Amino acid sequence: MTPAQPYPEAEMPALLAGFFACAQDVALQIAAASRDARFPARTIIVSLGARCDHVHVVLSGRARARAISLEGRQAMLEEYGPGDIFGEGALLAMTEQELEIVALDMVRAAVLLAHVMLGLMSTHASVAMAVSRQMIARLSAQNHRLAGSSTLSATGRVHAEILRMARESDDLTIAPPPVLSQLALRVQSTRETVSRTIAALQRRGIITRDEQALRVVAEHRLEELIY
Repeated sequence: MTPAQPYPEAEMPALLAGFFACAQDVALQIAAASRDARFPARTIIVSLGARCDHVHVVLSGRARARAISLEGRQAMLEEYGPGDIFGEGALLAMTEQELEIVALDMVRAAVLLAHVMLGLMSTHASVAMAVSRQMIARLSAQNHRLAGSSTLSATGRVHAEILRMARESDDLTIAPPPVLSQLALRVQSTRETVSRTIAALQRRGIITRDEQALRVVAEHRLEELIY
């Protein structure tokens, strides 16, 4: 692990206080119990099958969880950004990591032993609530994707994912625009299908796309296309 740039150590408590919506003294406790780690882009942060005994809290950067079959097929399941937690299986006494976590760009994370995180959760309601809310939101998103993969066409899944990503911003903008191959992995389709679908949406004036961003112009029309 090699840092791309220096980060003042004092930043960690402030970031954690915001992520966990906790008091400064609680954030200081979390920071004191954490290892401040940096992972360069494309580094495997957690290997598939690795011992599951640490929890990571992303402080900056982006990481991705992907499942890999015995035949080598990949499926992207989650993407993590600042404030997101991964490795939560360690909190449930899982022994092996079921997903591979890869840094998309330089990732800085607070790394805690699972039993330490459990202790913080049992002592501080704010920490327990923050972790619980994130896990519930993640489960809800996974259920939504599972339903989509069972009931939607490949094109419908692309429409649904673009709309979901756009709705994460106030102005329905995805910036930078999604990488087609990554979007294909996310919806379990092909790059060609994603490319054709996005091109069709552009021709119909439902979205605009350039090097900086993809913006949904006609939200309700896109929603109607999902089903």
